[in-house]
Amino acid sequence: MSIRSTLIAVFTATGVTLSGGLAHATDNADQAREEIQEAWEAIQDYSVERKDQAIEKAEELIDTLDARIEELSDEAADASGEARESLDERIEDLKELRADAADKLEDLRERISKASIADKSNAFNTARLEALELENLLEIAEATAISAESRKESRGAHERDDYETRDDVNWLCHSLYDPATKTLGKRKVNFTPSILESHDDLPDGVFEPKERFY
Repeated sequence: MSIRSTLIAVFTATGVTLSGGLAHATDNADQAREEIQEAWEAIQDYSVERKDQAIEKAEELIDTLDARIEELSDEAADASGEARESLDERIEDLKELRADAADKLEDLRERISKASIADKSNAFNTARLEALELENLLEIAEATAISAESRKESRGAHERDDYETRDDVNWLCHSLYDPATKTLGKRKVNFTPSILESHDDLPDGVFEPKERFY
């Protein structure tokens, strides 16, 4: 066989082989694409399924939270109502106690007015001293009780459950108890300068009225 014939035979055989290899590679590529497409569709289906499951779980959780919030709101409303009722009852109890205190003080005044001491001596008479102190204590107790009942606010150490805040409009003043009439009067506080009218140019050492906390 000549060299030319040999080369033609080699190239022809090689060409057939290469064409077969290309066809086989093309088939493999198509199959791979199909497999990849199937895998991608499976992933999408799985993702949609998981997404639906996640949404369902989230909706269940939201429903549970809504129900719990509603329960807590109801419990808070009940607790608030009970606290309000308890406070109202406490205020009524305190009103009754103040009324009872006034009655008891009046009863004590009558009893003390009839009291007597056996020791009539003028020197080192401790019984007489104690009797005078008892009368003074009664006056102070009555003044305290009537003043506390009349002053409709809370200020400093004077604290009431039915009037929990200070009232500068009506009670930024001195309160004076009159034992003759058993009433509480008022006297204005001499503010110089008037700190109620001007708060901008107060002298050093002068300050506006402020709430005190204990």
